[in-house]
Amino acid sequence: APPTSSMAKADSRPNGLSHPSRTSSFDSISSDTAPIIMRARSVRLSRTHFDVAIAVFAIFCMAGVVFGVSSLYPILYQQGLFHSSCSAVESFGQHHCSEDAQRRTKCCPSQFVMFSLISSSAFFAIDVSAAFWGEVADAWGPRLCTACAASLSCIGFVGLAAGAYLKPYFFFPSGQLLGQQPPAGGGGGASSAESLDSMSDAITFGAVMLLAAAGPGVFNGALVGAHQLLDAAADGASLKSALSSLTAAAFEGSALVFVLLEACATRLYATHRAADEVHGLVVPSLAWAVLCAAVGTVLFRQLEPAKRRRDSSTLPLNSLASTSLSSASLESQDQDPPAPASAAMPPAHPPPRLLLVLLQPHNIGVMAFQSLYQLQSNFYLQTVQDSYESLLGVESAAAFVATFHVAFPVSGFIATFPVTAILERTDSRPHVYWGATAASILLLHLLWLVPSASAQLAVSLLFGPVRCFCWAAYFHFLASDVFYPQGYLARTLGYNNLVIGVIGAVGPYLLSQRVAAASSSALEGETDAYLSLRLHLLVGTALLPLLPLHLFLRGRRKDQEARVRL
Repeated sequence: APPTSSMAKADSRPNGLSHPSRTSSFDSISSDTAPIIMRARSVRLSRTHFDVAIAVFAIFCMAGVVFGVSSLYPILYQQGLFHSSCSAVESFGQHHCSEDAQRRTKCCPSQFVMFSLISSSAFFAIDVSAAFWGEVADAWGPRLCTACAASLSCIGFVGLAAGAYLKPYFFFPSGQLLGQQPPAGGGGGASSAESLDSMSDAITFGAVMLLAAAGPGVFNGALVGAHQLLDAAADGASLKSALSSLTAAAFEGSALVFVLLEACATRLYATHRAADEVHGLVVPSLAWAVLCAAVGTVLFRQLEPAKRRRDSSTLPLNSLASTSLSSASLESQDQDPPAPASAAMPPAHPPPRLLLVLLQPHNIGVMAFQSLYQLQSNFYLQTVQDSYESLLGVESAAAFVATFHVAFPVSGFIATFPVTAILERTDSRPHVYWGATAASILLLHLLWLVPSASAQLAVSLLFGPVRCFCWAAYFHFLASDVFYPQGYLARTLGYNNLVIGVIGAVGPYLLSQRVAAASSSALEGETDAYLSLRLHLLVGTALLPLLPLHLFLRGRRKDQEARVRL
């Protein structure tokens, strides 16, 4: 007689199934639900792409707008910002530099130093505030971080409009030239106009600082939130390299915002100035504030808590899978129950202290790399108009400056595609992409030293891709689980940028003062001063390859230790 034990019955059937009829039923249910599962995955993937797109667009609208502050210089010169800092002697032979209503360049070295102070303060604020926003993003989540930072950014654009509104309406009576001093006498009219003029300067300065301080909050909220959404999505890992490149391009591409505002303001001044209407930066700034409010609201709604998004995105698949596998659940009852998860899990280790994470040798090297690059990069951004004018003349420099302000963000965005490919292929070899970054920076600096129009045009076209590559490598490296523990991205980014801001923002202001002193000297002109400073900055650029060398030696040492353990 054949054996009648349950084990023999199970062994006599394929795959150990006790009922072939149930197998055919399971196959039919799986074939019916497969298209539904694929559609659910497609919907989730489309939503993930939308989340990444809205996060990148929010970064573009609000995160790094102050990087294009130099593109506002012509309209701010024409607006008369800080014209009161010029004395009659400094005004290049004019009684007062603000009498020229169409002047779109500096009227004295003191005004140039004040504009450099705006840029340096903005660059310093955008780096220093990153530490605060990093704590907010890690402690209270990216949603709150995004909401607060986007609100401050909207207020900053409104303040920029208010500063421009006070200048032409209150300070300049009807029939006067833009920037012309009011006539003497007339009671307290002159003192009132001077107080309103100072108020306008203070509001404009404060608005730029507010935009700079709010930028890292939008960036941290969008970046950390997008990483959480990608971690919750099934196919999100494939988008992380693209996210690093796109956020870096959007962060640098934010400079295009001020380019657009300046173009609109210039057009409005030329169209409506004869009618003595209030325009300039008022209308463009208010319109952009409305756009930022809308984008921030959409991003806030998209950045759901990661657990809720994970549960809602996997619910259709879980329900379908449970329906499909319900016919096979009876067979598993005869099997031994699985061992408790706690028995297989290793003991949990306490998370490392943030200070120990920041003091790792590779993190110190990354901070030094970024600080040296930002020093020469920010100095170029602050002095691009003045350096071109000293080298090529005012008329010829205008075309180069306009080309740079457009090429900087546009070429940086185009560079995201090759940068993404490089980061994806060299993800496990960070010394390769850091070495390529150092080589591109060194090449750009050597072109910067050549005092010819063609070399400077090449610098204008390559500046955006090189800067995008540098920031993308930085963000991608900080998001690596190999070098940094999970949950430290925002705070590491914030405190690193605090150090980077001290060197990369304060340094250019001191260098600008050196240029201003040279412009007033009979022994040394501005062109010689710029060339001398660039040669000194080349020493720091030559030290950048030390970071990829350190990472290469570290990786080889880790490989040797792994082979010894085997």
